[in-house]
This record gives sequence, C-alpha cells and structure tokens, in this order.
Amino acid sequence: MSCRYGFVVEFIPESGDCNLLAGRCIKTLHGFLNANKNAANSIGVAFPLWGIQSVGKAIAFVGPSEKELVGLSYQPYFSMMKEEGLFNMSSVKKLPKQLAEVRFVRNQTIAKTFVASKRRRMNRAIERSGSDSYTPKASEEREFDFFHCIPIESKCSQQEFVLHVQKQDALEVNVAGFNSYGLATNQRWQGSVPNIDLTLFS
Repeated sequence: MSCRYGFVVEFIPESGDCNLLAGRCIKTLHGFLNANKNAANSIGVAFPLWGIQSVGKAIAFVGPSEKELVGLSYQPYFSMMKEEGLFNMSSVKKLPKQLAEVRFVRNQTIAKTFVASKRRRMNRAIERSGSDSYTPKASEEREFDFFHCIPIESKCSQQEFVLHVQKQDALEVNVAGFNSYGLATNQRWQGSVPNIDLTLFS
C-alpha cells in the first residue's frame, strides 16, 4: 500500500458547535477539490474525536498526496481561523500503516426520511402523474444506525443543507474513493481513512 498523509484541525472554543465548524471545514475542502481536479476523489475526512454528542472537536484530512494536503491546509478559511485563535492546525504528516480502517459515510437515505424531503418527493410524484387526485403513498419508516448531522452551505445556491454522516468499520483500504465532500457513500464512493488518534499529530 502506498503512503498516506494527513493533517488535523482542532476546534479551540469550548462552547463551539463542533458539527457546524466541521461543516465549514468540509465546505473548504469542497471548494479546494473543485479548483484542483488532480486531487478529486482522493482526499477523505476523518473525525478523531467522534462521539455520541457530536463529531468531536477535531477534523482530519487524509490522502496520498502530501503536496495537495499542504495546499488544502493553507486555504484562507483555515488561515483566518488559526490567526484568530479558533483553530489549532498540525503540519502534514505521514501516517502509520498499521492503523485500523474506518469509513465516514454520507447516508442520503436518512435525509429522505425527513418531512421536508418527503413532501418534495411526494409533490414531484403528483406532478409526474399529471393528476390532482393522485395521492402517492409514503414508504414505511426506517430505522438507522447512529449518525451525526453536519450543516453545510452550497457554494452555488447558497442554500444550507445537511450531511448525514455515519462511521463504519472498513475491511480494506480504499484511497481514491471519496465524494467531493471527502466522504464515502452507500454505493458509489467507498473511500476509507485510518482510525486516527490525535496523539499522532502531537
């Protein structure tokens, strides 16, 4: 397996909204990937302090290219937050190979169970039917394993939406399989990251 590199961003404010800050970091990654096609689908996010209450007070970025990660770490948002004393940022470091693998998955099926999403899909079904009397049936409720909601703003529409993220164990390493938010998905993107411990960056 080729080498992987990573850096970590720690959120300093005690009362800060970790999920919100994570969303802004992911938005920064999204913009960086859109501007740097060479890095597309190769940088994944990890949450070293993932827990029940939140994604934790840190986010890590992992990939096979040290150069691309250094470029990401110097993005204006990260520089600004570091200068204002809100973020601690590590340098880019080579990661050990013996770490367990995990996958942070954007599960869009979860979003489809929420009321607003259901309403939009039912309205589309009515429009497709061409009949005002048509009443689509809502599918039965589903249960999902534990997940976190990470708010993020679309760069194009400026509309806020939510990434529903779950942590899963990964059976094998996949270094080039992330979506444009640095996450795996249920089907197409199966990227994995090391189960990172913050002591690796101390």
